[in-house]
Amino acid sequence: MCIRDRFILYESTGIKKETISKLVYLRLLSSNEQIQRLLSTTKVNEAYKVFTQNTSINDPEYKSKKEAFFLEAGWSLFLAFDYTKAIECLSNANYDPFEFLALLPDFASADLPAAPLQNIKDVVELKLGMSDTKDTVLSDGINAVVKLLAKKRKLLAPIFPKEKAKTIEFLHPSKLLNEVFKDHTATLAKTMEMLDTSLIKLYIGLRNLKDISEFFTPITTMGCDYSFSQYLEEQKSSEAQVCLAYFNEKYGNFTKALEVWKKLASENSTGDLACREIIKLLTTQVTDKNIIFDCTEVVLRQQPEEGLKVFTSNESLPKFITEDDIIEYLGGLKNNSEMLKEKYIEH
Repeated sequence: MCIRDRFILYESTGIKKETISKLVYLRLLSSNEQIQRLLSTTKVNEAYKVFTQNTSINDPEYKSKKEAFFLEAGWSLFLAFDYTKAIECLSNANYDPFEFLALLPDFASADLPAAPLQNIKDVVELKLGMSDTKDTVLSDGINAVVKLLAKKRKLLAPIFPKEKAKTIEFLHPSKLLNEVFKDHTATLAKTMEMLDTSLIKLYIGLRNLKDISEFFTPITTMGCDYSFSQYLEEQKSSEAQVCLAYFNEKYGNFTKALEVWKKLASENSTGDLACREIIKLLTTQVTDKNIIFDCTEVVLRQQPEEGLKVFTSNESLPKFITEDDIIEYLGGLKNNSEMLKEKYIEH
Protein backbone atom coordinates (compact mmCIF):
# COMPACT_ATOMS: atom_id res chain seq x y z
CA MET A 1 0.00 0.00 0.00
CA CYS A 2 1.40 3.39 -0.97
CA ILE A 3 0.49 6.57 0.85
CA ARG A 4 1.49 9.96 -0.47
CA ASP A 5 2.12 12.66 2.11
CA ARG A 6 1.09 15.94 0.53
CA PHE A 7 2.37 19.30 1.63
CA ILE A 8 0.27 22.22 0.31
CA LEU A 9 1.94 25.62 0.19
CA TYR A 10 -0.13 28.78 0.51
CA GLU A 11 0.56 32.29 -0.64
CA SER A 12 -1.46 35.45 -0.27
CA THR A 13 -2.97 34.86 -3.65
CA GLY A 14 -4.00 31.33 -2.74
CA ILE A 15 -2.65 27.80 -3.26
CA LYS A 16 0.68 27.95 -5.00
CA LYS A 17 1.62 24.29 -5.49
CA GLU A 18 1.45 20.76 -4.08
CA THR A 19 4.54 18.68 -3.41
CA ILE A 20 5.04 15.00 -2.51
CA SER A 21 7.65 14.61 0.19
CA LYS A 22 7.93 10.80 0.47
CA LEU A 23 6.43 7.43 -0.25
CA VAL A 24 5.77 5.01 2.59
CA TYR A 25 5.42 1.27 1.92
CA LEU A 26 3.42 -0.67 4.48
CA ARG A 27 3.13 -4.45 4.63
CA LEU A 28 2.02 -6.98 7.17
CA LEU A 29 4.90 -8.69 8.98
CA SER A 30 4.94 -12.47 8.89
CA SER A 31 4.41 -14.27 12.20
CA ASN A 32 8.08 -15.29 12.25
CA GLU A 33 9.18 -11.68 11.77
CA GLN A 34 6.83 -10.55 14.54
CA ILE A 35 8.24 -13.20 16.86
CA GLN A 36 11.84 -12.27 16.11
CA ARG A 37 11.16 -8.58 16.71
CA LEU A 38 9.42 -9.30 20.00
CA LEU A 39 12.18 -11.63 21.16
CA SER A 40 14.80 -9.03 20.28
CA THR A 41 13.28 -6.92 23.03
CA THR A 42 12.75 -9.96 25.32
CA LYS A 43 8.96 -9.76 25.06
CA VAL A 44 8.70 -13.52 25.32
CA ASN A 45 5.06 -13.74 26.43
CA GLU A 46 3.91 -11.59 23.54
CA ALA A 47 6.06 -13.59 21.13
CA TYR A 48 4.64 -16.86 22.41
CA LYS A 49 1.12 -15.52 21.90
CA VAL A 50 1.94 -14.80 18.26
CA PHE A 51 3.44 -18.29 17.96
CA THR A 52 0.36 -20.06 19.37
CA GLN A 53 -2.01 -17.96 17.24
CA ASN A 54 -0.17 -18.90 14.05
CA THR A 55 0.91 -22.49 14.73
CA SER A 56 -1.63 -25.28 14.86
CA ILE A 57 -1.10 -28.08 17.38
CA ASN A 58 -2.14 -30.39 14.54
CA ASP A 59 0.86 -29.31 12.51
CA PRO A 60 3.16 -32.37 12.13
CA GLU A 61 6.09 -30.08 12.96
CA TYR A 62 4.41 -28.39 15.91
CA LYS A 63 6.70 -29.99 18.51
CA SER A 64 9.92 -29.07 16.69
CA LYS A 65 8.66 -25.53 15.99
CA LYS A 66 7.77 -25.05 19.65
CA GLU A 67 11.19 -26.30 20.70
CA ALA A 68 12.85 -23.92 18.25
CA PHE A 69 10.79 -21.06 19.70
CA PHE A 70 11.98 -21.77 23.23
CA LEU A 71 15.58 -22.01 22.04
CA GLU A 72 15.36 -18.59 20.38
CA ALA A 73 13.61 -17.14 23.43
CA GLY A 74 16.14 -18.66 25.81
CA TRP A 75 19.15 -17.24 23.98
CA SER A 76 17.45 -13.84 23.68
CA LEU A 77 16.87 -13.75 27.44
CA PHE A 78 20.36 -15.05 28.22
CA LEU A 79 22.03 -12.33 26.18
CA ALA A 80 19.79 -9.79 27.92
CA PHE A 81 21.10 -11.18 31.25
CA ASP A 82 17.68 -12.45 32.36
CA TYR A 83 19.23 -15.75 33.33
CA THR A 84 16.40 -17.26 35.37
CA LYS A 85 13.86 -16.94 32.55
CA ALA A 86 16.51 -17.99 30.03
CA ILE A 87 17.12 -21.28 31.84
CA GLU A 88 13.36 -21.85 32.05
CA CYS A 89 12.98 -21.47 28.29
CA LEU A 90 16.11 -23.38 27.34
CA SER A 91 15.01 -26.32 29.50
CA ASN A 92 12.37 -26.93 26.81
CA ALA A 93 14.90 -27.14 23.97
CA ASN A 94 17.83 -29.33 22.94
CA TYR A 95 20.41 -26.58 23.34
CA ASP A 96 24.08 -27.25 22.57
CA PRO A 97 26.07 -27.39 25.84
CA PHE A 98 29.32 -26.89 23.92
CA GLU A 99 27.98 -23.54 22.74
CA PHE A 100 27.46 -22.43 26.34
CA LEU A 101 30.77 -23.88 27.50
CA ALA A 102 32.50 -21.70 24.91
CA LEU A 103 31.32 -18.74 26.97
CA LEU A 104 33.63 -19.93 29.77
CA PRO A 105 36.87 -20.87 27.98
CA ASP A 106 38.92 -20.92 31.20
CA PHE A 107 36.94 -23.92 32.41
CA ALA A 108 36.59 -25.78 29.14
CA SER A 109 37.72 -29.39 29.10
CA ALA A 110 36.59 -30.03 25.56
CA ASP A 111 38.13 -29.51 22.15
CA LEU A 112 36.36 -26.30 21.22
CA PRO A 113 36.77 -24.78 17.75
CA ALA A 114 40.06 -23.00 17.20
CA ALA A 115 38.38 -19.87 15.80
CA PRO A 116 38.25 -16.83 18.12
CA LEU A 117 35.15 -17.18 20.26
CA GLN A 118 33.11 -14.58 22.07
CA ASN A 119 32.86 -15.40 25.76
CA ILE A 120 30.55 -14.22 28.47
CA LYS A 121 32.97 -11.55 29.63
CA ASP A 122 33.02 -10.07 26.12
CA VAL A 123 29.21 -10.00 26.00
CA VAL A 124 28.82 -8.37 29.41
CA GLU A 125 31.51 -5.74 28.82
CA LEU A 126 30.12 -4.90 25.37
CA LYS A 127 26.67 -4.19 26.79
CA LEU A 128 27.50 -2.81 30.22
CA GLY A 129 30.97 -1.33 29.80
CA MET A 130 32.31 -0.29 33.21
CA SER A 131 28.90 -0.31 34.89
CA ASP A 132 28.78 -1.01 38.62
CA THR A 133 26.59 -4.04 37.90
CA LYS A 134 29.06 -5.65 35.51
CA ASP A 135 30.70 -8.00 38.01
CA THR A 136 27.39 -9.20 39.42
CA VAL A 137 25.96 -9.83 35.96
CA LEU A 138 29.11 -11.72 34.98
CA SER A 139 29.01 -13.87 38.12
CA ASP A 140 25.31 -14.62 37.62
CA GLY A 141 26.03 -15.55 33.99
CA ILE A 142 28.71 -18.05 35.00
CA ASN A 143 26.32 -19.65 37.48
CA ALA A 144 23.63 -19.80 34.78
CA VAL A 145 25.99 -21.67 32.43
CA VAL A 146 26.79 -24.12 35.23
CA LYS A 147 23.07 -24.78 35.75
CA LEU A 148 22.53 -25.34 32.02
CA LEU A 149 25.44 -27.79 31.82
CA ALA A 150 24.18 -29.63 34.91
CA LYS A 151 20.66 -29.84 33.46
CA LYS A 152 22.00 -31.28 30.21
CA ARG A 153 24.05 -33.86 32.12
CA LYS A 154 21.05 -34.95 34.16
CA LEU A 155 19.03 -35.37 30.97
CA LEU A 156 21.68 -37.43 29.15
CA ALA A 157 23.01 -39.55 32.04
CA PRO A 158 20.25 -42.22 31.96
CA ILE A 159 20.96 -43.15 28.33
CA PHE A 160 24.75 -42.76 28.53
CA PRO A 161 25.77 -46.35 29.47
CA LYS A 162 23.97 -47.95 26.52
CA GLU A 163 24.18 -45.26 23.81
CA LYS A 164 27.69 -43.81 24.08
CA ALA A 165 28.25 -43.83 20.32
CA LYS A 166 24.98 -42.05 19.56
CA THR A 167 25.37 -38.72 17.74
CA ILE A 168 23.40 -35.85 19.23
CA GLU A 169 22.12 -33.23 16.80
CA PHE A 170 21.74 -30.10 18.90
CA LEU A 171 19.51 -27.16 18.07
CA HIS A 172 21.08 -23.77 17.43
CA PRO A 173 19.53 -20.30 17.34
CA SER A 174 19.05 -18.47 14.04
CA LYS A 175 21.65 -15.89 15.10
CA LEU A 176 24.57 -17.59 16.79
CA LEU A 177 26.90 -15.75 19.12
CA ASN A 178 29.69 -17.94 17.73
CA GLU A 179 29.00 -19.03 14.15
CA VAL A 180 31.42 -21.96 14.39
CA PHE A 181 28.71 -23.91 16.20
CA LYS A 182 26.34 -23.87 13.26
CA ASP A 183 25.29 -27.50 12.59
CA HIS A 184 27.54 -28.68 15.45
CA THR A 185 26.98 -32.28 16.61
CA ALA A 186 28.76 -34.55 19.07
CA THR A 187 28.58 -38.13 20.26
CA LEU A 188 26.98 -38.84 23.60
CA ALA A 189 30.35 -40.07 24.92
CA LYS A 190 32.10 -36.84 23.92
CA THR A 191 29.30 -34.74 25.36
CA MET A 192 29.29 -36.53 28.70
CA GLU A 193 33.06 -36.32 28.94
CA MET A 194 32.87 -32.57 28.35
CA LEU A 195 30.05 -32.12 30.84
CA ASP A 196 31.74 -34.05 33.65
CA THR A 197 35.22 -32.58 33.32
CA SER A 198 33.98 -29.03 32.78
CA LEU A 199 31.44 -29.14 35.60
CA ILE A 200 34.04 -30.47 38.03
CA LYS A 201 36.42 -27.66 37.06
CA LEU A 202 33.65 -25.11 37.46
CA TYR A 203 32.59 -26.41 40.88
CA ILE A 204 36.19 -26.25 42.03
CA GLY A 205 36.51 -22.70 40.73
CA LEU A 206 33.25 -21.61 42.38
CA ARG A 207 34.42 -23.18 45.67
CA ASN A 208 31.03 -24.50 46.70
CA LEU A 209 31.27 -27.80 48.59
CA LYS A 210 27.48 -28.21 48.66
CA ASP A 211 27.31 -28.12 44.86
CA ILE A 212 30.22 -30.55 44.60
CA SER A 213 28.53 -33.02 46.92
CA GLU A 214 25.20 -32.68 45.12
CA PHE A 215 26.94 -33.25 41.78
CA PHE A 216 28.70 -36.47 42.74
CA THR A 217 26.17 -38.10 45.07
CA PRO A 218 23.65 -39.37 42.49
CA ILE A 219 26.22 -40.30 39.84
CA THR A 220 26.70 -43.98 39.09
CA THR A 221 28.71 -43.69 35.86
CA MET A 222 31.29 -41.01 35.13
CA GLY A 223 31.51 -39.57 31.64
CA CYS A 224 35.24 -38.93 31.86
CA ASP A 225 37.83 -41.68 32.31
CA TYR A 226 40.04 -42.19 35.34
CA SER A 227 42.95 -40.29 33.79
CA PHE A 228 41.16 -37.07 34.79
CA SER A 229 42.13 -37.86 38.38
CA GLN A 230 45.67 -36.75 37.49
CA TYR A 231 44.37 -33.25 36.93
CA LEU A 232 42.64 -33.33 40.31
CA GLU A 233 45.79 -34.63 42.00
CA GLU A 234 47.64 -31.53 40.80
CA GLN A 235 45.08 -29.12 42.26
CA LYS A 236 45.78 -28.21 45.88
CA SER A 237 42.52 -26.56 46.98
CA SER A 238 40.23 -28.34 49.42
CA GLU A 239 37.47 -28.31 46.81
CA ALA A 240 39.69 -30.09 44.30
CA GLN A 241 40.65 -32.71 46.88
CA VAL A 242 37.00 -33.31 47.71
CA CYS A 243 36.40 -33.90 43.99
CA LEU A 244 39.37 -36.27 43.90
CA ALA A 245 37.95 -38.30 46.79
CA TYR A 246 34.50 -38.51 45.19
CA PHE A 247 36.04 -39.31 41.82
CA ASN A 248 37.87 -42.31 43.28
CA GLU A 249 34.69 -43.46 44.98
CA LYS A 250 32.86 -43.46 41.66
CA TYR A 251 35.60 -45.59 40.11
CA GLY A 252 35.57 -48.05 43.03
CA ASN A 253 39.00 -47.04 44.27
CA PHE A 254 37.84 -46.85 47.89
CA THR A 255 41.29 -47.12 49.47
CA LYS A 256 42.49 -44.05 47.58
CA ALA A 257 39.27 -42.21 48.38
CA LEU A 258 39.72 -42.91 52.09
CA GLU A 259 43.29 -41.63 51.99
CA VAL A 260 42.05 -38.30 50.66
CA TRP A 261 39.08 -38.11 53.04
CA LYS A 262 41.38 -38.76 56.01
CA LYS A 263 43.43 -35.68 55.15
CA LEU A 264 40.30 -33.57 54.70
CA ALA A 265 38.75 -34.71 58.02
CA SER A 266 40.93 -32.36 60.06
CA GLU A 267 40.10 -29.24 58.02
CA ASN A 268 37.37 -26.90 59.26
CA SER A 269 35.70 -26.48 55.87
CA THR A 270 35.67 -30.15 54.90
CA GLY A 271 35.74 -31.99 58.25
CA ASP A 272 32.04 -32.83 58.55
CA LEU A 273 31.75 -33.96 54.93
CA ALA A 274 34.92 -36.07 55.15
CA CYS A 275 33.78 -37.80 58.34
CA ARG A 276 30.40 -38.65 56.80
CA GLU A 277 32.03 -40.11 53.71
CA ILE A 278 34.54 -42.14 55.74
CA ILE A 279 31.72 -43.63 57.83
CA LYS A 280 29.72 -44.38 54.68
CA LEU A 281 32.61 -46.17 52.98
CA LEU A 282 33.67 -48.12 56.07
CA THR A 283 30.14 -49.38 56.66
CA THR A 284 29.35 -50.26 53.04
CA GLN A 285 32.50 -50.91 51.03
CA VAL A 286 35.45 -51.96 53.22
CA THR A 287 36.09 -55.32 54.88
CA ASP A 288 39.78 -54.98 55.75
CA LYS A 289 40.06 -54.75 59.56
CA ASN A 290 43.25 -52.70 59.53
CA ILE A 291 41.81 -50.14 57.14
CA ILE A 292 38.62 -49.88 59.21
CA PHE A 293 40.51 -49.31 62.45
CA ASP A 294 42.94 -46.86 60.87
CA CYS A 295 40.27 -44.69 59.23
CA THR A 296 37.83 -44.86 62.15
CA GLU A 297 40.43 -43.35 64.45
CA VAL A 298 40.47 -40.22 62.28
CA VAL A 299 36.71 -39.79 62.70
CA LEU A 300 36.77 -40.60 66.42
CA ARG A 301 39.24 -37.78 66.99
CA GLN A 302 36.94 -35.27 65.28
CA GLN A 303 33.50 -36.64 66.10
CA PRO A 304 33.68 -39.41 68.73
CA GLU A 305 30.01 -40.39 68.85
CA GLU A 306 29.61 -40.27 65.07
CA GLY A 307 32.73 -42.40 64.68
CA LEU A 308 31.19 -45.18 66.76
CA LYS A 309 28.65 -45.68 63.98
CA VAL A 310 31.34 -47.54 62.08
CA PHE A 311 30.94 -50.31 64.64
CA THR A 312 27.24 -49.93 65.48
CA SER A 313 25.66 -49.33 62.07
CA ASN A 314 27.24 -52.09 60.02
CA GLU A 315 25.33 -55.38 60.19
CA SER A 316 28.06 -57.16 58.24
CA LEU A 317 30.84 -56.14 60.62
CA PRO A 318 30.78 -59.32 62.77
CA LYS A 319 31.87 -61.30 59.72
CA PHE A 320 35.35 -59.83 59.84
CA ILE A 321 35.71 -58.04 63.22
CA THR A 322 34.68 -59.43 66.60
CA GLU A 323 33.31 -57.42 69.51
CA ASP A 324 36.44 -58.22 71.49
CA ASP A 325 38.57 -56.78 68.65
CA ILE A 326 36.53 -53.56 68.77
CA ILE A 327 36.67 -53.22 72.57
CA GLU A 328 40.41 -53.79 72.53
CA TYR A 329 40.82 -51.24 69.75
CA LEU A 330 38.76 -48.58 71.55
CA GLY A 331 40.64 -49.20 74.79
CA GLY A 332 43.93 -48.51 73.08
CA LEU A 333 42.96 -45.07 71.79
CA LYS A 334 44.70 -42.02 73.25
CA ASN A 335 41.55 -39.91 73.54
CA ASN A 336 38.15 -40.76 75.02
CA SER A 337 38.94 -44.48 75.16
CA GLU A 338 36.91 -45.30 78.28
CA MET A 339 33.91 -43.25 77.21
CA LEU A 340 33.92 -44.84 73.76
CA LYS A 341 34.20 -48.35 75.21
CA GLU A 342 31.28 -47.74 77.54
CA LYS A 343 29.07 -46.35 74.77
CA TYR A 344 29.93 -49.24 72.48
CA ILE A 345 29.19 -51.84 75.14
CA GLU A 346 25.91 -50.07 76.05
CA HIS A 347 24.87 -50.26 72.41
